[in-house]
Parts: sequence; structure tokens; C-alpha cells
Amino acid sequence: MYEDVHGVVDNLYYDRLLNKTFGIDSRDEAQWSSIVEPIWTTVTLQGKKAAVLFWAHSSTTFHGVLPLIYTWSYTDKISLREKINNALTYFREISDMDLVMIYHPCDNSSTQMTKYTNVTILCFSKLLSLDTDIQYLLDKVKQDMHDDLNIILLSDHGMANVKRTIKPFYEKYIDKSMIDDYYTTGATFNVNPKPDKTEEVLAGLRGIPNVTVFTRETMPERFHYSKQLYRLGEIFVIPNEDGIIFSGDTTNSSSSWNGGTHGWDNDFPSMKAIFMAKGPYFKRGFELDTLNNVDIYRMACKILNLEPNIYATDGSLHNVTKMFSRTSSFNNQYSILYLCLILFLLYLHY
Repeated sequence: MYEDVHGVVDNLYYDRLLNKTFGIDSRDEAQWSSIVEPIWTTVTLQGKKAAVLFWAHSSTTFHGVLPLIYTWSYTDKISLREKINNALTYFREISDMDLVMIYHPCDNSSTQMTKYTNVTILCFSKLLSLDTDIQYLLDKVKQDMHDDLNIILLSDHGMANVKRTIKPFYEKYIDKSMIDDYYTTGATFNVNPKPDKTEEVLAGLRGIPNVTVFTRETMPERFHYSKQLYRLGEIFVIPNEDGIIFSGDTTNSSSSWNGGTHGWDNDFPSMKAIFMAKGPYFKRGFELDTLNNVDIYRMACKILNLEPNIYATDGSLHNVTKMFSRTSSFNNQYSILYLCLILFLLYLHY
């Protein structure tokens, strides 16, 4: 589902109807729509088995159920190698395990990234470590499971170095008395002007160099970011290139953000995520030009022989079926493991 549908519009946002602020660690179920159904919930509701490790809200009840195995989300205290071993143990020791999902944070939080002056240095080091662990996974699957596991490796966003900070953006370009509320998480700025001040606020924000200012009516459809009436601002500001962030710092400090982040225009190459898959369900050596993350839910349902949630209409199988192996029997039941960096594994039951 797009954020217009599920309702989680940012890592930090304010709901004017509920008078609540939601953050990335919020456990308040009011933050998402009642129709939300994660893939592990679909698996569980249809009598199959799922284990979800360190994935956001895997310990939250959706539609009255929890996955067979779950852990609290987000930790870098446990190595990827240990998580992989746990996942493979579930497939080996639990009869007919269908889905295992792993989330592994690769220092993608703003706090962690600020330790490094250049994200490229960090990425190179992390890639070497990840490469070793992924090779370990492939070797174990070949050795212990005869390559009958479908592995999907993916990520939820790209990353870019921060090159410039616009601060203090709201006091320099607009009169704060003309707005009701606003928020920024760095790469974007949402603002709600007072009812009779919209044009003045728009004019002020358009004075910020190298940004584009949208209203709810002019928001590009590809953002899927205009229908949440109480959670998004009437005005939305986004930089015209990656690496530029907004800061609410009103001091004269010359300090800058030394690190990386994400959240810019999803058409920027730096914001593209990764998707790689291997296993009996997928063609060997096939390259797909584009894959939308919202398609992955329906792809998983197809592989696991599940009926998708009737409200999960944003994704499509049209694009992803090109990857499927012609030799795969679509009547067979497979299992999946996700790893979020992300990693996703599926196991074939005979």
C-alpha cells in the first residue's frame, strides 16, 4: 500500500484530527488504517507459518493475529550472520515453515550516519561485510536445503550524502505567525498555513533557492502523497536535488550535517532501492528494469499461494511475473524469507 492508503506518511508526523504526533517508534495503532495487512498477517490468517525477525511492528496485532514467531523490531546488537542462522533453523526445525522475514539495519539512521563524514566510506565497509554474510547464506542454502529456498534481498530506500543545509528555513522565508503547524524530517517540509495566509506562505517558500513548492492540488501523482487530509500539510516543499536538507535550527551555528539520509524525490537515482532474488521460482540471470515496492506483496502472495488482502490494490503482478521461472509449477507451495537491508527467503515444500 502507498502511504496515501496506509496512513504512515513520514518518520514523524502530526495528525490534526486525532491531535497526536506519531514517530518511527510509535506503537499506537491509530497511526495506520484499519485495512492494513502485512504479508505475515496474510500468511497467518490463511493457516500458514511466518517468522518475522526485527521487522517494524512484527509484534503488533493485526486483525487479531500475530505471526508464529516474532521479535521486537530494530536492533544492531545482533549480527546479520546470527539472524541468518536463526532463519535457517526455523526452516530446518519447524515443519512447513512458509515465510521468514529479517530486517537488518545497515547504519541507515541519521544518528548512526552522523558518525561518518562520508557515507561512501561507511557503505564500502558495510558492503564487504554484507557480501560475506550473503555468500554464507547462499552456501548454507545450497548445502543444507539443496537450493530449494527462494531468497529475496531488498531495501526500502536509497541513501545520499548531505551536501547543504537550509536553515533556519521557516524564519528566513516565512512569518511563523502565518502558519498553524509544520514539520520536517530533513529532506521535506510540510506546512499548514492559516486559512487566509496560504498565498503569502506560498510566495515566501518559493523564495527558497533550488526547491519546488507543491500544494495538495499540484502534488505529482507519482508521490502518492496528497490524500491524507489530516496528516500532511497543505503545502509541501522538496529540494530539486538530493543532498539538501531543511533544518529548524535558529542559532547562528555553522555546524553542518556530516552524514547521509534519504527521503528526496523517488525519481532521483540515489533514492532507488535494490531488489535481488534467487531460487527455483526465479529465472537465472534475468534483469528487470523497474520494480515498485508495492508489487512485492502480491508477488509474495503468488509464490505462497495466498489470496491477497482485498484492499491491497496498489501493487500489481503484471511486472513481477516476468521474473518467474517457466519451469516452476504454480501449483506448488513455496516458502519465503525476506531480509531487509532487506532479505526475504522462500522455501519450496514438496
